[in-house]
Amino acid sequence: MEVRPGLRVVRGPDWERGNEDGGEGYVGTVVAGGRADGTEDGRHDIATVQWDVGGERHVYRCGAGGKYDLRVIDSAQAGVVHRHLECSGCGSESIAGCVWRCVHCLRYYLCTPCYMKDRHSVWHHFMRIDSPENPRQRTRVRCRYQSGRVGARGVFVGARVVRGRDWRWSDQDGGAGREGTVVEVCGWQSESSRSVAVVEWRESGLKRKYRLGHKGKVDLQCTVAAGGHCYLDHLPLLGPAFNSSSVPCICAGDRALVEMDIELLKSIHEELGTWEDNLVDPYCHIMLTILLNTHFIWGKVGVVMKIDLDVRNAHLFIDGEVIEFTVILEALKQVEGPDILPDDVVRVIDDMAEVHRLQKDGHGWHDDMALSLGQLGRVKRVTADGAALVYVNGRRWLYHPLCLTSAPGEQPEDEGTEADRPGDIDVLMMKFVQTQPNPELFFRVVANGHADAVADTLKKWPEMANLRHEGVTTLHVAALNGRLNVVRVLLEHKADLSATNVDRNETPLSAASRLNYYHITKLLMDEGSDVNISDVSGNTPLHNTCGLGFSRMVALLLSYRKCNLELRNKIGSTPLYISSQCFKPDITRLLLDAGADVSSICMLSANAVVFAIIKGFFGGVETYIEHDQGVINAIKDTCELNKQSYNGSTPLHLACYRGNIMCVECLVGYGAILETTDLESRSPLQFVLAKRDMKPLSDCTPYMNKFHEYVLGADNRIQDVPVYITVACFLVSEGASLETTSVHGFTALGVCSPEYHSLLKLFARPERRGNYRGSLPRHPPPPLDSNSGVAESPVKNTTPTTGSEATPPEVSVSGGDSNKREESEVESVTGPSCFLCEGPCDISFQPCGHTAMCAECVQSVSVKRCPICKTSIENTIKIKQ
Repeated sequence: MEVRPGLRVVRGPDWERGNEDGGEGYVGTVVAGGRADGTEDGRHDIATVQWDVGGERHVYRCGAGGKYDLRVIDSAQAGVVHRHLECSGCGSESIAGCVWRCVHCLRYYLCTPCYMKDRHSVWHHFMRIDSPENPRQRTRVRCRYQSGRVGARGVFVGARVVRGRDWRWSDQDGGAGREGTVVEVCGWQSESSRSVAVVEWRESGLKRKYRLGHKGKVDLQCTVAAGGHCYLDHLPLLGPAFNSSSVPCICAGDRALVEMDIELLKSIHEELGTWEDNLVDPYCHIMLTILLNTHFIWGKVGVVMKIDLDVRNAHLFIDGEVIEFTVILEALKQVEGPDILPDDVVRVIDDMAEVHRLQKDGHGWHDDMALSLGQLGRVKRVTADGAALVYVNGRRWLYHPLCLTSAPGEQPEDEGTEADRPGDIDVLMMKFVQTQPNPELFFRVVANGHADAVADTLKKWPEMANLRHEGVTTLHVAALNGRLNVVRVLLEHKADLSATNVDRNETPLSAASRLNYYHITKLLMDEGSDVNISDVSGNTPLHNTCGLGFSRMVALLLSYRKCNLELRNKIGSTPLYISSQCFKPDITRLLLDAGADVSSICMLSANAVVFAIIKGFFGGVETYIEHDQGVINAIKDTCELNKQSYNGSTPLHLACYRGNIMCVECLVGYGAILETTDLESRSPLQFVLAKRDMKPLSDCTPYMNKFHEYVLGADNRIQDVPVYITVACFLVSEGASLETTSVHGFTALGVCSPEYHSLLKLFARPERRGNYRGSLPRHPPPPLDSNSGVAESPVKNTTPTTGSEATPPEVSVSGGDSNKREESEVESVTGPSCFLCEGPCDISFQPCGHTAMCAECVQSVSVKRCPICKTSIENTIKIKQ
């Protein structure tokens, strides 16, 4: 980040100046910049900083000699502001300072204070945008859960201060050395933000504002510092542009090109054991959801709608339909060309056939739109699904994002601001139409938000409040375009709240909530609109907002006492399951607080906790387990961590089979029984050793990384230890037995490579376990705080369960107890549900004997090897149900 007076900074990676700043995390202000060579030309590579504690000023390197002594903790004080971007955390209409954009959620932005307070999921990765002049230059940072957090100390609310070096306010403080307390930090009118401190002086009780970085001036210094927290490694370096991100900077909402050699991708899928011509494979490594303009994806440009957190599943929107699609990250290339942002100048593409095809499937086509082809316009608003409301040649149209190209530096003939358009052509035409109603013209006026013209029309023709045109009502049009004032007028004239459109069977409330129009949704709810009406997919507004990650909207819907949390869509999912499937722990917590039933069974025959484990939603697992004890006790029978399915598998079996190390660690730490076996007498340890495929340690907790180092040093004869062996040693050290024998006659050592036998036996020794616990105390991953979702403190040590201490729960497999069995069904580790369609498995692969797919999928997909053990398939046997 360029050197600017007013920037708030902390020490950086090349710091060599001891504690002259006050210590790690202590904050100072840039008061001047310069060049190390003494010249005035070029970018500044040194900066003078005044520290909050002590008030001393020193000069530091900001790129001089390739060294960076400082990081920027906040740039709002220097006047950096991203207009037209709303903070999804605090609701601020513009974001001052750096913007933090969620990689996984569609157009989810946070300001620096919200980001450092752990708003949104701490499991999601973010992109940092430093400059409003170049919003496409972004730096990817690690997820906050895996990053170190330090205290930020300085002139913040609660700090005690005295006058500083730039003081010019006489004796407002009561005299030199007199203390006051900071009661607020705010901005200096519209020039800068968080650049002024409001101080209450102890002697006089006066409250006055003082500069804290405004134009590089600092009137105060700390005697007792206060503050919050920050993620040091996420902050930009102070100096010439420096981007340390080595991964593709792709976020939900970006345009991307699917570009990869198809033979290479096919070989990757065949290595995984499955291949289909349309690449539907639930087990590819890195997947994204893309809004494409065609069913034929190769070489086509799309808009990324969602990036999955655990890189397992993706939901691909193609021509308005949702299908399952999988693509590895290397197959995706970010397309040159900017995101569409409010106030951008854009040009409508001139291919009428393409525009017509894109518009008719989602955002509507009107014959008059043909006049806008190839024309310049200015973006007024961008909706949650990426569509842009553009003013072109005196008309406003809602365009599919692929209909537009950026036109920087060009100027449209008509800017289209409402302030300088009191005589809008549609309004003028409406005034001249006095003899009979004109439905098409009326819809234009509604869409453009002319509330007065709408009111005048309805006085003459009240029936037009419920006018329907091309499958939608006037209230739908107003809600879809975010016209709050028009919605009010229509409601005053008795517009039908329960009317549904033809294409999606949506009510106006469903449409407004799906597009995150908070105030319109609230108004419709206050007027009595039913929040439980389902659309064509069976989704209620609560389903849609949970899947899109609109936590504020979810909270609004839940505030309605008649909101039904247990309604299921057409595939059997409740809002709680959708929040787990889309990795939204903050929304999961809202639903649990509202009384969502964790014990209800989803289409996979799993309760919510098991479903979260199946999906690898570790944040959700923590949220369920750490939730209010009253809720846990109420669902004790169905939320039990050691509950077995009809084939004997437990959640720990599933976590081991899925290769999710964090979930394994969590379950063991909370008391999962290690010696429970399935109906084939296989323990979770055997699944780990047989699978030999785990997520990388970079995705694990710091504890498991330290344990891996401990395993590496346990036996000098072994130079390298695979991740799955580390997990196996972890289970053995917690009490898992090496002697458990499956019905096939294999023990844990029998399915493990002989070179690691000695290492596993080493951790199985009781005295070795004692040494291990003494050198590296065991605790499960820290829980999520119920308010912020931040890990605060470790959970108390859990005594490991040994085979002699634990008795596996009884499992009924007889026909006489079928109802009870159905209620406890979870997805089988070996595949009671098909890998591809998730239907019941009825095919056994030979010679390995695994059941992982249904007959229909086996016939339609060329499977050469068993997806479980990778053994070549010689024959298949139909299993009688």
